[in-house]
Formats: sequence, structure tokens, C-alpha cells
Amino acid sequence: MQRSTTTPELSDLNWLLEKLNVLLTSFKILVLGTAALIALGFSSVLLGHKLEYASSMVVPLTSRTRAVIKTGAVLDPVIRSTHLGIDFPHIEVAREVLQRRLVISQELSPGSGLYSLSFTDQTPEQAQAVLNQFLAQIIALSKPVGTARVDTLQQIESLKQTLFDLKSAAAAITANANKEKGGSEGEMYARALVVLVSEIATKEHTLWTLQNGLDGLRLEDIPVKPTLPSLPEPAGTLRKLTVVAIGSFCLMALVVLIRHERKGRSTFQNKWE
Repeated sequence: MQRSTTTPELSDLNWLLEKLNVLLTSFKILVLGTAALIALGFSSVLLGHKLEYASSMVVPLTSRTRAVIKTGAVLDPVIRSTHLGIDFPHIEVAREVLQRRLVISQELSPGSGLYSLSFTDQTPEQAQAVLNQFLAQIIALSKPVGTARVDTLQQIESLKQTLFDLKSAAAAITANANKEKGGSEGEMYARALVVLVSEIATKEHTLWTLQNGLDGLRLEDIPVKPTLPSLPEPAGTLRKLTVVAIGSFCLMALVVLIRHERKGRSTFQNKWE
């Protein structure tokens, strides 16, 4: 008896080649059937798919704001101020919807503190309205409160007193420098005045920063305010259409293979009857 030398790997390869040959010989049926299924599937997706629109903005975010922006402290006021409070009466469900639809990017450039935020909804106006409410909460969070505000006010008062003293010293040095024009003493006064002027400029910048910090972010500080989208988001629709196309081809290929298998069995049975 002659032993078969066909390995399992070669047997699997032959089986695969046989199936590919079946698909190639039924190419016309495969293409036409797939096209018909795709057309049917696409029409169902496009008719039943709800379009989504994404509003976006670019805004500076502190680490504190990033930590709480997807918590109830921010989400709940947004829910109460928009249609989401009506569409989703249960607060937990509304929070989940907001968390899922709000997308926060990585920092746009290292050290900039700027982030891109986008929110998707069923209409352009709703998407923009919700993102505007997020912006309002971000602005509110940027203002120091409680002990942080008290500490900032104390720093401001201390800086104002320091600036008053520095300017008084600068005025006195200027007066002495005018009396001692030329010579070593005049040069000493001039150098001291340069140091004082530089120190005053630094303190004034710090004071300006602290005073602006008390007011928090303002609308003019927002590089890109919430946009009103004109076109729907393509990602969700394209994903569904891709799934339909792949599924249609696989289904039609399966139908062709099953048809060939049944035809082969029928021929075999007729041969032995």
C-alpha cells in the first residue's frame, strides 16, 4: 500500500486554493450579489443613521480644570443649562452622554496650555450650545475662590507696597544722581537706578499677572470660540458603511461557497444513483 505524502499544511493550502477558485469562477455572481447587498445596506444606513455635528474650540486649561471637567461639578451645570436635561431626565445617563461626546485633545504644543475640545450632537446649534456651556464653566473655574483668592489678594497688596517703596527709592536716587553729575558717586547712583528700574518692571509684571488671575479667563482670552459646524461628522457614517461593504462581500462569498458545495453533493449523489 502506498502511503500518502500530503502534509496537513499542503492539504490546507489545497483547500484554500480550491475555495478561491470557486470564488473566481463565480466572479460575476459574487460581484453582482455584493453590489446589490451593499446598495441595500447603504440605503438602510443612510436613511436610518442620525447625523452628528461636532462643534470645537481651542481654550487654555489648567491642571485643575482638566481634572474636574468630566466630573459632576462641571457636567451637572451644563446638563441643567442645555437640552440634555430634558432629553436625559436621569442625571447619571446625561453625565455618561456628555463624557462620551466631549473629546479633549492632548496639549496642542508643549508648554502652551492650549487644548482643543469638541462636542458632537444631533444639530449644529445644539453642539455649539453645549460647548458654550462648557466654556462658561471653564471660565468660572479659572477664577480663584476661597483661600486661593485671599492669598492672591494678600500678594497683590504686598506687591503694591513693595512697588511704592521701590519707586520712592528710585525717585530719591534720581534726585541724588542729578546733584552728583559725573564722578564716581554719580555713576554709582546711575547703576543703582538701573537695578531699581529693572526690579520695578519685574514687580509690575507680576502684579499685572496676579490682578488678571483674579478675573480668570475672559472671552477675549479664548483663541477659538465654539464653532457652528456646517457639515456632519463623517466618522460614524463611514464606519458603518465600511462594515456594510465588508459584511456584504463576506455574506455573498459564503453564499457562493455553500451553493458550490450543495451543487457538488447533488452531482455526487446523481452519479451513484
